[in-house]
Amino acid sequence: MKKEIEMTAGQMKCVNRLIEAECCNCVNSVCIVMDHGYGCYCPQMGMKILFCPWLREAVLPADEKLRRDLIGDIRMKSCEMCRREFSPKSNRARFCPICALKNRRKKKTEWMRNNRYPCGRLEA
Repeated sequence: MKKEIEMTAGQMKCVNRLIEAECCNCVNSVCIVMDHGYGCYCPQMGMKILFCPWLREAVLPADEKLRRDLIGDIRMKSCEMCRREFSPKSNRARFCPICALKNRRKKKTEWMRNNRYPCGRLEA
């Protein structure tokens, strides 16, 4: 993971809204962690660089799309059928859950068709 992540203006707005809504260390735009009785304004709210470890680990997972844009997620894969991103349950997964079900049904149908024709049970 990169140390310093540069944010765009739109991402900064989203991060600031997320800090105000979700961060338990930020009360009325004052960072409790940085505050030593002086009423320190949250430094992350004015910075273009994402540096707060609390924000990365505890607050950003609340907005998955923003987290993926800023940090990136190596666990996300693109489905081979519909091209949507999904989080695989194993390293061999190639399809999202919906397409995996469709693909499994298609493969099973093909298998049944190939195994029944040689027996003569079904006519072509």
